[in-house]
Amino acid sequence: MGKYLIINADDFGVSKSVNEAIINLLNKNKISSATLMPNVNYYDEAAKWAVENSSNIGLHLTFLNDDTKFKYRSLSRSKSLEDENGYLLDDRRKFSKSLKLRDIKKEIDMQFKKLEDSGVKISHVDIHRYALYPTYNPIVYLYLCKKCRQKGRLPI
Repeated sequence: MGKYLIINADDFGVSKSVNEAIINLLNKNKISSATLMPNVNYYDEAAKWAVENSSNIGLHLTFLNDDTKFKYRSLSRSKSLEDENGYLLDDRRKFSKSLKLRDIKKEIDMQFKKLEDSGVKISHVDIHRYALYPTYNPIVYLYLCKKCRQKGRLPI
């Protein structure tokens, strides 16, 4: 078996400039794939391009905000996933302590559904800011593994 190098660009959809950079790199075959964030400001632009131009677009599950000026909300608007202002938390430990299993399952399902409803054929899944690692949230991670298996054995 040969060796392969996969270069994936995260955060597709986060901003106009990130979208332009990722699209440029994908068009020039400088990267292998990208992962699309479903609850960000430039999602629609990125999803439209992905549907028309690429089969190597994954789901970038987004449960945490970055330490930037950009702030996002959960699709489910679940209180256990958001701060007092209705935005996703930006601290992984706080997220892990506050999340409720039913809320995170609902959010995972909604993020998958949003890409699917947009026509994006999800090729793989990754997780923004390491929010769901087996050691941090093993029950939730197992749910995600089951979900990916149901969706055609998507790699995580």
